[in-house]
Amino acid sequence: MTAQDPVSPGELLLMELRPSRLLLVATLLVHFSALLAVMLAAIPVMLCVTVATTIVLSGCSCYRRQQVISCLRMSSGHIAFRQGDEWIPVTLESTPWCNEWLQVLRLRSSPDVHGMSGRTGTMRGWSRRRPRRLSVVILPDSASAQSRRRLRVLLRWYSFVGGVPV
Repeated sequence: MTAQDPVSPGELLLMELRPSRLLLVATLLVHFSALLAVMLAAIPVMLCVTVATTIVLSGCSCYRRQQVISCLRMSSGHIAFRQGDEWIPVTLESTPWCNEWLQVLRLRSSPDVHGMSGRTGTMRGWSRRRPRRLSVVILPDSASAQSRRRLRVLLRWYSFVGGVPV
């Protein structure tokens, strides 16, 4: 059984994800360009150091966030992603961006943990009391072409109520 094949009749999508090298290179280029611009700007040294530190921390944060999700699962009434061995229930927050080359999903943590097989939990730093947001960027090197096609079809043609497929 492959990651593209549904595990059960109610499961719509099981997509294995890996970190995207394209996204990593783009993120590094943007942060390096920002650092270069700050270094060339005629601003006081303390301000330059503060802004440069912020840019470096932002780059590290972007890199760590890219490593978070290893699998995305959509079934009737539920969406979840896997972090390590934990399944984190989420909902779609808004209309996703979806074309052949790029898919962007805006997710929000969900208190609903029913119906997901496997261990469920909360992502480090995520609280059940305070909803958190996460954007998932899926590029051609993040998942198989078949998985990305299945996700596009699902997002375009399937009915979503309250951020989950019905």
